[in-house]
Amino acid sequence: EEDYNVILLSRTPDKNKGSTNIRFAGWNPSTGEIDKKAIEEADYIVHLAGENIGAKSWTASRKKEIENSRTQSSALLCKSLREIPNKVKAVISASGINYYGGDYDNRMTFDETAPKGKGFLADV
Repeated sequence: EEDYNVILLSRTPDKNKGSTNIRFAGWNPSTGEIDKKAIEEADYIVHLAGENIGAKSWTASRKKEIENSRTQSSALLCKSLREIPNKVKAVISASGINYYGGDYDNRMTFDETAPKGKGFLADV
């Protein structure tokens, strides 16, 4: 609507073609690969990457995948921003909604001074 050009980093960029305002670029946080041109052209980065926490049971290995998907992708973005010439003005990053714990009746307000919740999702 605002005529922004969006570059979406994907592990499978060739499977996601079709929109005129979205360009799909490749990256693989596990191997450290990233489309350098996407970083060079970006004005802002919105990082919402991470394995789907509801896709599979939380075995020990699945929990590690969930954690690694967030830490490796964040590390790759940081490394890329340091090493690739860019004009990025800001990075917004979020990996989940449970850092502060559950608000099951929608009555609580959280800010950066609130204590961390308990359990796996808060730890991630």
